[in-house]
Amino acid sequence: KQSDGEIKKCADKSCRKFYHESCLSDLKCTRWVKAGFICPLHACATCSMQDVEGCKLMQCVRCPVAYHASDWCIVAGSQELNGQLLVCSGHFKAVKGNSLHSRVNLKRC
Repeated sequence: KQSDGEIKKCADKSCRKFYHESCLSDLKCTRWVKAGFICPLHACATCSMQDVEGCKLMQCVRCPVAYHASDWCIVAGSQELNGQLLVCSGHFKAVKGNSLHSRVNLKRC
């Protein structure tokens, strides 16, 4: 997070998010358009697709990341809060002593 630099609004008409112009280049899935930019909350961070019929995007509540609401795109370790919001795996905090939070090694994915 920064406190300096120009702040711009996402060009998607339904979006109310604002970003520092200097931060946008670091955000995966930012799309540049004539009107400015479309923020990463409008494209899946796994497959980079915007619109997939019948599959909505779930947004992380802690960072500007979104994933299709499917087993193929949501990253392991993410915690779904409801049908629209999640906490992505980048914010997962393992609880010591919780067997569900221990690592599992698999030969295949």
